[in-house]
Amino acid sequence: MHALRAKAAITNNGERKGIAPDVVKTLRSTPGGMDIWQLHYSTMAGPELNAPEEFIGNMKQQDCQGFAIKVSARRDGGFTVTNLRNNFSKTYKP
Repeated sequence: MHALRAKAAITNNGERKGIAPDVVKTLRSTPGGMDIWQLHYSTMAGPELNAPEEFIGNMKQQDCQGFAIKVSARRDGGFTVTNLRNNFSKTYKP
């Protein structure tokens, strides 16, 4: 992971499965920083290991409406990630 120097990671996780605490720690330790986007709030990771709320597509399983995390790529290598639950987006330069 560290050699890739990725700017963002999007996790395909559920409330009780998917992103493991060790994976979160590895992603967060990447040089230069990396944003972590999650499809669901993870009860397995615990509050301290979840992404900030604006980066999480679905907050609770019982209220899950199937919101997606959308990625729009540009020809120059930049991209924008959008949380369709709250329309929060962030643009990453190439």
